[in-house]
Amino acid sequence: MNKIKKITAISMIAIMLAGNSAFLNDNKVQAEVLNQNLKLSYSPVNPYKADIQSQRIPVGTVIKIRMETPVNTNNSLKGDPFFATIIDDVKVNDKVLLPSGTIVRGSVADVVKRNFLSRGGEVTLYFDHIVTPIGRQVPVFSRISNCVNLSTKGNITAGGGYLNAVSRNLDQGVDIFTRTTAYGFKGGFSNSSGAPVILAGPICFFGGLIAGPSVFLGKSVYALVKRGDNVILNPADRMELTLIQPLDIPLN
Repeated sequence: MNKIKKITAISMIAIMLAGNSAFLNDNKVQAEVLNQNLKLSYSPVNPYKADIQSQRIPVGTVIKIRMETPVNTNNSLKGDPFFATIIDDVKVNDKVLLPSGTIVRGSVADVVKRNFLSRGGEVTLYFDHIVTPIGRQVPVFSRISNCVNLSTKGNITAGGGYLNAVSRNLDQGVDIFTRTTAYGFKGGFSNSSGAPVILAGPICFFGGLIAGPSVFLGKSVYALVKRGDNVILNPADRMELTLIQPLDIPLN
């Protein structure tokens, strides 16, 4: 009886060991299949290229550009894209990194419409990237350093404003008075009319005294209701950008 129990126990142990071995082998096979599937499924779309070469354009470099897209305060809106082209090769150590014709892209950052009181429009341009000769888009951080009607805030303005208009009107009124008076006392009026200088001088003086202030007052009143000018940037208009951060240009 004891022998039968021992044989039964040994048989059960053998069956359990065989089952565990089969279970482990099955898990091992499944793990190998899973690892193989993972290896086959992983394929990087854009593998990192470790040998990229670039050359730096330093801070303070001036880039001369020409507008290719019209921008104006009459119908341009915030966010409108535009592009310009570089007109002079940008070199570092006599090596051309950005040749003439390179595209510079940007967008309108802000627009202030012209208004009454002779207030002119204003536009702010943001240049965001340069398209390199090999087709890479490189972010650019710059400011406009030279442009017609460039304000101290860095935007482009049509100027104007009521006080400026009054100042111009005053200068024009004074100029009319001065030239009219000088004309009379220099004999121009007397030569053309035959009147003596002693009469021509006072006549021109009082004429200028009336004409000058009249022009000043008339134009100053008109400036109250007049709208200022628009900022207009046409294709072929030129300006200069100055880098405020270095620009790394990929070479491959």
